[in-house]
Amino acid sequence: MTDKDFRKLNRTELLELLIKQTKENETLQMQLGALNTRISELEQQLQQRTIMIENAGSIAEASLQLNGVFEAAQRAAQEYLDSIHLRYQAQEEYAQRAEAETKTKADQMLRQAEQRCKLLESATTRKCEEMTAKASRESQEYWDQVSSKLDEYLKQRADLRELLSVNYRKI
Repeated sequence: MTDKDFRKLNRTELLELLIKQTKENETLQMQLGALNTRISELEQQLQQRTIMIENAGSIAEASLQLNGVFEAAQRAAQEYLDSIHLRYQAQEEYAQRAEAETKTKADQMLRQAEQRCKLLESATTRKCEEMTAKASRESQEYWDQVSSKLDEYLKQRADLRELLSVNYRKI
């Protein structure tokens, strides 16, 4: 996959790729462990067995033959370990790139969210101030209306009280 292909992937796909590569890496590590165990077992078997040389003319020839087998086994094991090491390095580099890209994208998304929050907060504050000012004006107008009606009512009732108090004294 090229860098361009990686950039097209979303965060979930990148994480899935990372998980897949991690699982594959773990599988390869387990296989490597199993092969190392098997190599150890085979080396122990070779050490424990006594070699019967039927066709060999001497112990030196048998030793040369055994050395050739061990060398071939060692080369094969080393080649396998080298290939696993290269795959591991490639996966590690990919994981680091994916992590860096994901972090960059997350930081960018966080900055955008913070900017949106600030805009919403300022708009909300402005709206609240407008609503408070409007409510204050309306309540003052209403209070003025109620006060004038109360004053008028009290004037009317003062005349009535005065009338009643004069008539009440006569009785």
